Amino acid sequence: MLRGINLGNWLVLEKWMDSTPFHGSEAADEVWLHRDYGHSVHDVLRKHRDTYITEEDFESLHGAGVELVRIPVPYFVFGDRDPYLGCIEYIDRAFEWAEKRAMRILLDLHTVPGSQNGFDNGGLSGVARWHSNEEEVLFALSVIERLGIRYGKRAGLYGIEVLNEPASWSVWRANKKTYVARDPQEAEGSAHVPIKFLIRFYKAAYTRLRRVLGNDKVIVFHDGFRLMSWPWIRITRLRTMHNIAFDTHIYSTFIERSMPAWIARLVQYASWRRNFYRFFYDMQQLRIRCVRAAGADVIVGEWCVENQESLVLEEYTHDFEDMQLSAYESAGVSAEFMWSYQTERDEKKRERLTTSWKRFWDWRYWHRGNEN
Repeated sequence: MLRGINLGNWLVLEKWMDSTPFHGSEAADEVWLHRDYGHSVHDVLRKHRDTYITEEDFESLHGAGVELVRIPVPYFVFGDRDPYLGCIEYIDRAFEWAEKRAMRILLDLHTVPGSQNGFDNGGLSGVARWHSNEEEVLFALSVIERLGIRYGKRAGLYGIEVLNEPASWSVWRANKKTYVARDPQEAEGSAHVPIKFLIRFYKAAYTRLRRVLGNDKVIVFHDGFRLMSWPWIRITRLRTMHNIAFDTHIYSTFIERSMPAWIARLVQYASWRRNFYRFFYDMQQLRIRCVRAAGADVIVGEWCVENQESLVLEEYTHDFEDMQLSAYESAGVSAEFMWSYQTERDEKKRERLTTSWKRFWDWRYWHRGNEN
């Protein structure tokens, strides 16, 4: 199992992680930040990208034994969607930094025009209309293909993930309550991404990428929060594909929050919380093994160490981290990527992490002893 880290909030902004680029703005996501300020926000974004992740960060990760980085990229990565600022030069730098240290990169198309999930990290909160716009679907495929052409022969490329977190019915139902669209009219017609559409899109993306990628490069499909839908699909509809992996994101904290209140009270009253975590990760192992038995690798593209037990007893956090990594290794995943390398960058802001829930999503906080 390869050790990996996400470089979140670098090229795809997430306001909750570090709100500095949003200073003075009411925008909740990157699309509205550009819409509100246009080209005038470009200098702010350049400063953020220049300082948020640097070569020294790659050196710290390498020194800690991290072998892979997963880099979320926006659909306007090539700078061809005005007024959005492209960022392809930063990916070029990342490959130079990674290859110097024999590290590898998983490129992840994290946003698409019109959004695939309604998350703020999908670029446009409360909206999920991309999959119903054929022109934008084709545009996303062109971005994936161009990334493949540019980096397909690079030694540092581990693979390309063709789409991050397309929303299932249950996820979209929850998201439209949590993430409110700033323009309700724009959100009209939003819906979850059907599995039939995902099959077609993944097949089209695979065809384009396999033409330009070496056979050693992995093509990654997110499970769309429906991991158990894919074993049979892999055996039937995707059976001719080689060197593919399904990405599943495992966050026990979200399962805890969605549990019925009576179950949560019972778990707490009976001191069953840690047993609940063990059961949860045992179930994840079974699910992952089912996909692997169907002939596809699995990666855990995102996970963190936040849960109710850690919030109460911070000393438990490292035990919880070990529990997850042991479960993923036992399940036979190819790679795991914690979310994320860091939240805040500014050192004064980082001092406040000791009392913030954000510390459970911050690799640097938990691995301070490994930093150079």
